[in-house]
This record gives sequence, structure tokens and C-alpha cells, in this order.
Amino acid sequence: MQKIGLLIDSLSTGGAQRQTVNLAIGLKRRGLSPVIFTYSNANYFYDTLKKEEIPVISLDRKHFADFLFLFNLIWSFKKKQIEGIIAMLFMPIGYALLAKLFLPKIRVIISE
Repeated sequence: MQKIGLLIDSLSTGGAQRQTVNLAIGLKRRGLSPVIFTYSNANYFYDTLKKEEIPVISLDRKHFADFLFLFNLIWSFKKKQIEGIIAMLFMPIGYALLAKLFLPKIRVIISE
């Protein structure tokens, strides 16, 4: 089963967050294995994802140029055997593209 990482800042009540959740649910229903990666503790949609049995990995980020966060993100993609990344919003897109530098086989889709 192909594993897809969805990278978003948080699971708060925003439109990009709702889009990410809907996309993850749709991917799962089509036989893929989505994993959501966040770096904020806002978890408005967490119960929806738990009901659908979609894992959420929340990584700690101190500030936008936190290199330890980037290392942990790349390590998490490798550990979870992520084959593709879908990133929403400006900062997650930047992190996804930086991760691709270290994981060149991963495909990245971005949406603003």
C-alpha cells in the first residue's frame, strides 16, 4: 500500500486544514495509506482522523528555521516509508521541498 504524507501546520479550523483532512480520508478510501504530519498542537480535526484510523504525527518546532525539526521531519518520512508528500500552505511547502533535497525519490505535490 502506497504511503502518502500530508504536511500541514496544524489541524485547526482553517480551510487548508479541512482540505487536508478530506484529502486524507479520500486517499484512504481509495486504498492508499495517508499519514498526516503537523507541527502545532491545534487538533480540531484529530477526532475525525482517529475515527477514520488515519495516523497523525505531531513534531515539535521551536521556530521557522528549526533545523532539528527539519531533521525529525525527514527522519519521520524515512521511518514511515513515505513515498509521496502533499504539502499545504507556505511554510509546510518549504519544509517539504527541503526534505526532498535529502529524499530525492519522494514525489512532492504542493497546494497554496
